[in-house]
Amino acid sequence: MFSHHIIEGLNHAGFLDNTMIPSGVTKNDLKQEISQEEGYNSIAGAITDMMVKTLNGDKLTTSEESKKLMKPLIDSMILEGSAQLKQPCFKKELINPRDDPSCLPGSPWVQTAQEIIAGKLP
Repeated sequence: MFSHHIIEGLNHAGFLDNTMIPSGVTKNDLKQEISQEEGYNSIAGAITDMMVKTLNGDKLTTSEESKKLMKPLIDSMILEGSAQLKQPCFKKELINPRDDPSCLPGSPWVQTAQEIIAGKLP
């Protein structure tokens, strides 16, 4: 139902008037790789496309390009054990429970890092 577009090279501040960007955004945002004008044109095109599809009753689908572009981000969120995907198992005990399917007991990255550093263990 909801369309999304990934605009390669555009950062969060790319949606703002570049004369009004807060210092926190300037300091911490990703580096924009396209011009402000290119960003605005891409955003306008995406909005127009969504509106035309909606008015025509077309189903808004995720494009293969978006899936391809988002895959590394989603894979990294899974590997780091992102709380945005599954809440961590924070308990007061030293070892978090591993039998609770509603939470993640640790970061899957630990196993990957161990294999990189020490190789696969028997």
